[in-house]
Amino acid sequence: MANIRRIVYIRHMPNLPDSSVEQALLPKLVDALDQVPGFAVEKHMIDNREPDHDARIELNAAGRPMVLLIECKREIFPLQAREVLWQFRHHLQSRSDVTPFVLAESITGAARDLLKAEGLGFFDTTGTLFLPADGAFVFVDKGLPRSRTTGERKLFAQRRSQAVHALLREPSRWFGVSELAQAADVAPSTASEVLGLLDKLEWVKHRGQGPAKERQLSEPSQLLDAWAAAFAAAKREPLQRYFVPKLGSQDPELAIAAAFEKAKVHYAISHESAAQRFAPFLTHVGKVRIRVVAGVELHVAKAELGAQRVDTGWNLGLWEGTEADLMFSERIDSAWFASPFFVYLDLLQAAEGRSKEAAEHLRKTRIGF
Repeated sequence: MANIRRIVYIRHMPNLPDSSVEQALLPKLVDALDQVPGFAVEKHMIDNREPDHDARIELNAAGRPMVLLIECKREIFPLQAREVLWQFRHHLQSRSDVTPFVLAESITGAARDLLKAEGLGFFDTTGTLFLPADGAFVFVDKGLPRSRTTGERKLFAQRRSQAVHALLREPSRWFGVSELAQAADVAPSTASEVLGLLDKLEWVKHRGQGPAKERQLSEPSQLLDAWAAAFAAAKREPLQRYFVPKLGSQDPELAIAAAFEKAKVHYAISHESAAQRFAPFLTHVGKVRIRVVAGVELHVAKAELGAQRVDTGWNLGLWEGTEADLMFSERIDSAWFASPFFVYLDLLQAAEGRSKEAAEHLRKTRIGF
């Protein structure tokens, strides 16, 4: 391990948007390899001599020399994983003296599984390291990143989440671009972008070609998981807490809904009160949480209810948002209730009492995946 020589050459990699990526990732991989017992990196370089790889690492692995030929990517989805596998097989099929390897900022779970199944080593910014080779097998699992890949995050930005919502509501339906745009009330370009991202993630099936091409969700559970992660990470207006006097214990949400409708407030009851309508789980719900669109009408309704702003002892919570936050609401017992998907996301984010249990019960009983 002593007298280790480190040589580094830097060049720009055309398949990465800027050189800071390669400069950041390669040293991290070197450090990770050096932390493996019995491993010592002797040389690493950004390699411009060969067309079939971007970087090269020479190391001593438990007394045996090893050469890693590295392909660098910003993100790896299953499709990119297969492309890299093909590339290495095509260029390195006659070379038994080197070990192919992938270095990326982020690698999706499905892409990791594919690379592991095919025996191709990889490392990403989570610190997860997989290196299968003769005489050396290393797997350091640091889990998937909390913030999903850029592609996954893009799915839920701005109006794209409306298209995701529409797809999840009808997971068995085949959607063309125009059908999805109409169902989600988004522009065809937005619907097309969402379907393209889902293609990249391999979360949809296809049929037809060209303008007649349609997609159907193949991984609705993964899509909902990704939305939940993005929703939890997103900034949201804080819950406004109120105390409403003389609010009975029997269906208090209906009394509030009546006042909101009288004042023409756009609203949707969410959280535990809504979950009880879709998938009863709790014996008592003491607080009502509602998604609302702010405006003069809301002030009128709060005055009608005698709602007082408080920090503790509240029984009414309001999340102010836009009309998009009320999409796909359902009419039940003379009141509007938020979509089961919004209710699920709200329950997960609340993280208090038995909210998470209620969320899982709702997902299992009403959502179904």
